[in-house]
Amino acid sequence: MNTSLAPLPNFFVVGTAKCATTSLAQFFEQHPEVCFCRVHEPNFFAFDASYAKGLDFYRSRYSHFAGEPAIGEKSWRYSCVGTHPEALPRMVNDCGAFKALYVVRDPFPRAISMWREMRDAGNQRLPADPNKALRQANIIVDSSRYDTQIRRFEDALGEDNVRVVLFEDFVADPTSFYQTICDFLEISAFVPDEAIHANKSVAQRSDRPALEIIRSLGLDEPLRKIAPERLRKFARMILKRDTREIAVSDETRSAFLDLVGEDCGRLLDRLGRERSIWNLK
Repeated sequence: MNTSLAPLPNFFVVGTAKCATTSLAQFFEQHPEVCFCRVHEPNFFAFDASYAKGLDFYRSRYSHFAGEPAIGEKSWRYSCVGTHPEALPRMVNDCGAFKALYVVRDPFPRAISMWREMRDAGNQRLPADPNKALRQANIIVDSSRYDTQIRRFEDALGEDNVRVVLFEDFVADPTSFYQTICDFLEISAFVPDEAIHANKSVAQRSDRPALEIIRSLGLDEPLRKIAPERLRKFARMILKRDTREIAVSDETRSAFLDLVGEDCGRLLDRLGRERSIWNLK
């Protein structure tokens, strides 16, 4: 296919990290009525360097399009208002009308899981101690302010074009969870042959000496960009080791919820869900 004729998405999974969005992406890849982006989390509209490559480059991610009614991708950074404020205006300007799916979860365990994964992936901007990371203004805190994030999409797209779903509902009843999403996207009900639960967090890990050398030479980012995901996962198994888990204190939990708890509670109120579903106190 001429990539200039490939479609642009008419739906996005916009948030948030560590809420089964990888499992959801795998579901969409199996669905016969969905053309899903070849690259998980392309972050095209969030990263200036990616966006500068132009829409033809982005359309190439959908060169496998075969007339499916739903075309989509997932990048949780699109919903990070404070960290990537330019993402949503770019999406609206280039894609026009689209639907947005936003998956949320009890914010405190999600934040710990997100910190662990980002540190494991080599993000050195986040503190190595979660007790520091969860008390500071950074992408973990930004992505945990659910109501603030989702209202921005509702203002831009209209409330009918935005759907918030809960990770807890996915865990309790995946079939109903998928049904809700299919209804929202107006595609046929579909249940994968096997339950999908991808990208689970594991114990905290640290760099082995070989990886420390790679990072010191500044080679980690270039290698990450060119290596396929399967190779990156294998490399992490070899170049990382499990370390003692750092305990997160009650004081850290309280400080974190002071930053995001009321915002998350407002979203539950708007959804008609009890605040007790998440431990926000």
